[in-house]
Amino acid sequence: MKAFFIIAWTIFILGMCMTLMHFPFNNITKIVGSALIFMHGFTYVFIKAKENIASATVPLAGSFWATYILFKVMYWSIALQFFYVALLVSLACLVLHIVYKTNFHLGHGLLIGLSVLSIAFSFVHSNRIFYFFQLNDVINSASKEYNYEAWDKYSWFSYLADDKEEAMQANEKAQTALARSIKRDGFNVDFQYMETIEKHKESILAQNWSSFP
Repeated sequence: MKAFFIIAWTIFILGMCMTLMHFPFNNITKIVGSALIFMHGFTYVFIKAKENIASATVPLAGSFWATYILFKVMYWSIALQFFYVALLVSLACLVLHIVYKTNFHLGHGLLIGLSVLSIAFSFVHSNRIFYFFQLNDVINSASKEYNYEAWDKYSWFSYLADDKEEAMQANEKAQTALARSIKRDGFNVDFQYMETIEKHKESILAQNWSSFP
């Protein structure tokens, strides 16, 4: 089971790194890794429940947090609901450890660390997550100048985060990036996307932007 645990988390973390580097198949890699972590958590409970129910729930709680992080990074609306589920499972795990007076071990430390990280992560708005993965200066210093679709989507996430000023600035950068792309690539660029960006600008000003794109 330990090898299964290590492989599952390695695939999940690899998927996150692939997303940061914009490698293909990054989404499927994250999903597969999360599914394996979830499978390990439930399998471990069934195998170890009779032996030590408190310790058996540790990987299960960790699997719920991993799934929450996946949903958050994928910008799925169900992420918030899953956060509460993961929190309840972790609290149940804590109660079991108090009742059975289980000794502290490495797994507990990892779960505590993951729980704290996930709770802190829950306060980060989607626009900041999107910017980190798609528009950060370290990895995207060259491509961000032409990535009008990413700026447009960042504008959308900023609007959802109720940061209208940031949404407008991102919209302007989307227009600039599109103009640069047209100048560089000519007819290979979707000229009609300028209308989409302009409509999004109007929606920000009118405060009635309801969907993307």
